[in-house]
Amino acid sequence: MKKIIFPLLLSILFYNNCDAQYFVDFAIPFPIGNNPGKDMVGYYHAGNNQIVINVQTKTGITHFLYDTSFSLLGSYDYETQNRQLSKSSKKGFFLRNICLGNQFIELYAENNTLVFYRLDFLAKKDLNIARIGLRNKYEDERLISVMPSEHGCNFLSYSENNKKIILYKWEPVSNTTVIIEGDLPKSTLSKEEAKEKGDFAGIKTHLLFQDLSVSCIKPNVFQFPAPGQLFYTDSCIYIVHKIPYQLGINVFKIDMASAKVNSKNYFINKYQDGQLKFKKTPVATLYDSLLIIQNSSADIFEYYFFNIVSGTMVVKYETKTNDKIYDIVHSPLRQIGTFRSAKEEVELSNEKNFIRKKNSGLSFIKPLVRNDSLILTFGSFIATPGIEGTLLAVATGGFASMTGIGIAIGEFQFIPYLTSSRNNFLYAHSQFSLNGLKPSKDDRVSTYLDAVIADKKLNELEKDNSLIIDLGQSLYICIYNKATKTFKVSKY
Repeated sequence: MKKIIFPLLLSILFYNNCDAQYFVDFAIPFPIGNNPGKDMVGYYHAGNNQIVINVQTKTGITHFLYDTSFSLLGSYDYETQNRQLSKSSKKGFFLRNICLGNQFIELYAENNTLVFYRLDFLAKKDLNIARIGLRNKYEDERLISVMPSEHGCNFLSYSENNKKIILYKWEPVSNTTVIIEGDLPKSTLSKEEAKEKGDFAGIKTHLLFQDLSVSCIKPNVFQFPAPGQLFYTDSCIYIVHKIPYQLGINVFKIDMASAKVNSKNYFINKYQDGQLKFKKTPVATLYDSLLIIQNSSADIFEYYFFNIVSGTMVVKYETKTNDKIYDIVHSPLRQIGTFRSAKEEVELSNEKNFIRKKNSGLSFIKPLVRNDSLILTFGSFIATPGIEGTLLAVATGGFASMTGIGIAIGEFQFIPYLTSSRNNFLYAHSQFSLNGLKPSKDDRVSTYLDAVIADKKLNELEKDNSLIIDLGQSLYICIYNKATKTFKVSKY
């Protein structure tokens, strides 16, 4: 196969606690197609500490294997007309990679079938190693999540018409798939809760599977959560949603072994004056065995820490939204995007105004563990019409509508292509000790996010000409320059 070779400019910026230490710039040969963002996929293989980049060609797919310094270790062309990297209604298309030991496994969706391929860089060929058929029993079955584990891969799907969840558990050694079904209740409320709170305080269970982000319960620091969040371990799945009318947070648990479900509601806010009014806005995340809820209004700012196993509260912090807020907020209050400029960054001194703005947008909270501390990055995206459109679908699990079988996301939506440059973006950090969850004394906490935003060249980042590779605790952001036909790659 004839290739057009262009240099890939690698500019790696190393950070220690988000302070720039040094740059390394060098060029490597790299084949570029006409649509690099659509015709390329890159991912990190943790088992081998290597990077795979796939490039779509007219005759098939070319696989490149690199070390983490982008030294080329191997490559081969695989001719195929049956599958491709970008979403297609006519061909199989790439879903995600699966890291099993030192094997390079890639998962593709082909009609109503999940197909596993193993990349063999020595034999220079792709091996079809497994297939899992969907919609064998329920015509409306929709795949919700792909959940790799150290021992194989699990899949969650859902049939709305039959009120069923279906768990597929693929075991690669024996190449067998166990299928387990579970029944869904109509609502997330118990009978007692429905009687006490009213039916409107519940979530109809078919709505639980919409607008989901998907990640393992160990925090992926580069992934922004959607309105609904699915966290998984080898033993269970947790789906986290806001309770209607801002009354609190619902955690919907699915047991991996039995497919039995359990709904737990954390009602932390109440009605006012007997009417459906609310002041505080909750937003939540999971870390390890903790459910962390931030609850705020223009007057009150709170953190709740619950044990997700027992459902009991571990500790609660509350403060006013004045200068006392910095007892539990440990950074400046920042806003990217102003009336004058979509790229202007400002520090806000009005705490009440910051909270009002935050609660008016798409709120998020993300955990990050650093040394012996738990850092909570929180904020919101506020769509700004007329500024190059918005890319919120990338931040909020929009892959569900982009794939033919309705898969949500398997840890693919990273920094939402710097949505901050196209929307008003507010954020700040809180920091607590892992031992005892005590608030930090630091008032200038920063994370990778501050480094990414401070790197002004990332305003060039666009969905269709960029490549993002997650290395677990660091990130490569690759920006393609169409004029020079090169990539600028930054490491965070």
